[in-house]
Amino acid sequence: MEVFGLFASIVPPQARLQVSSRFNQQHSQRHIVPDIVYSDPRCGGARRLLEVKTLGHTVAEHTAAALAQVGTRGAPRIRPVDRRAAKVGPEYVDHARTIDSALYAAGVPSPPAGAMGPAEQRLRSYDRIQPLVWGHLACGSDDVHQLVDVAGDAI
Repeated sequence: MEVFGLFASIVPPQARLQVSSRFNQQHSQRHIVPDIVYSDPRCGGARRLLEVKTLGHTVAEHTAAALAQVGTRGAPRIRPVDRRAAKVGPEYVDHARTIDSALYAAGVPSPPAGAMGPAEQRLRSYDRIQPLVWGHLACGSDDVHQLVDVAGDAI
């Protein structure tokens, strides 16, 4: 179930219409909506945003060149699910910064130079964004396996 409204309170009521209309013109998704919010019992209840992604069997993800990516000195190759998982956190940060830009354009005061905007601050108030990526052959990213371990320990 997607978690709506986590970032809604950062948009003042007087700016909501302007921000919404700007996003309707520029973006298909105007809010940050994680799939799950959860507290990790192994980390003292640290709050995490979980984002579920799936990969189909696409040429871009499963070409010989993509599968043959090897690190220096024969380090193990990066699986497509882990490659996709690595992109989720930066995508969230970019989206938060875009929301902040829309807020400033709508008249919300900008923070001092070098400071984070309200959307990015809210995003970073969570311990981490944990991407749960499933591949077409039921393979899961490293975070999927970590979550399975947590669930197993809780049983």
